[in-house]
Amino acid sequence: DEVEAILEKMNALADEAASLDDAPDREYEALIRPDEFTYNSLMNYYATRENDHLSAQRAEDLLLGMSELSRRGKLRVDTTSFNIVLKAWSNSGGGINGAQRAESILRMMINLLGQGHENVRPDTVSYSTAISSYSRVDPEDATAAVEKSMELLDELEGSYILDSDSNITSCYNAAAN
Repeated sequence: DEVEAILEKMNALADEAASLDDAPDREYEALIRPDEFTYNSLMNYYATRENDHLSAQRAEDLLLGMSELSRRGKLRVDTTSFNIVLKAWSNSGGGINGAQRAESILRMMINLLGQGHENVRPDTVSYSTAISSYSRVDPEDATAAVEKSMELLDELEGSYILDSDSNITSCYNAAAN
């Protein structure tokens, strides 16, 4: 895919610049190396492709690659990065499986937060996107989807996120759809 090719080329050029003996050439590494904005933009490209399970998987793969770079201190994954992948799974057309994948990304955020990673704290966008993904299931999965949406709403109501009426309203609207 062209997106991954661009990312690989940027990383290769940055690695090459980092290996040079000339200090000014090494400075180009920071300018060339993909950062959070680059990764988020690439993931957003995939997230906007509706009814494309493969694109959602590619967005998630980029997030996992970003997470590895974050562990090594190369960049910082944040709530926005996760929300983009939530959107990718919600838009994937994957029915109940896509909704479950979105929920698993939300659960990953919650687990990371529990480990002290404040930068991936789920917000109302996170919850409303996960809830909304359950509104896009096939009719035969509707009962299970409603139950999951209600569980997520209950969880949200017991969380720290609800700082305004508009926040809960956006999540109820997602569940109602």
